Amino acid sequence: MKRALPMVLKYLAIVVVSCLLAFFASHRIASAQEMTAPGVSASMKSNDRIAYADVGAYGIETSLNSWADAARKREVPVKIYFPVVAPAETQAQALKFPVILFSHGLG
Repeated sequence: MKRALPMVLKYLAIVVVSCLLAFFASHRIASAQEMTAPGVSASMKSNDRIAYADVGAYGIETSLNSWADAARKREVPVKIYFPVVAPAETQAQALKFPVILFSHGLG
């Protein structure tokens, strides 16, 4: 027991020093980013709220589907959100929208 105690204390000292270094390094980086963040006005505070519910340029529709997973022999429910684009816009130019996949992995 006496031989293991110094080893445990050394390990704890290394962990404490590592945590303190990580804390101070991250705090210093965050402070530097706050001072030099491009495109962010000085009057903007961290508690300012962004209205994500505001209507954008396109309407949104949803589609409920079910995809077959042959390897696991089950159906995977899928909900797809996509923008509604007027036919005149699609003929004038090929519009591209990003694809975001979200899978929570709970089956």
